[in-house]
Amino acid sequence: SEMEQQVEILQLENGLARARQRLGEMRKISYQED
Repeated sequence: SEMEQQVEILQLENGLARARQRLGEMRKISYQED
């Protein structure tokens, strides 16, 4: 159903947001090493 698809999209977007956050943290750490 449309409702189920919207829930699935929300979960995917949350996963993307977390992945971007982790990537940002990794970049901050790698900058500090230089």
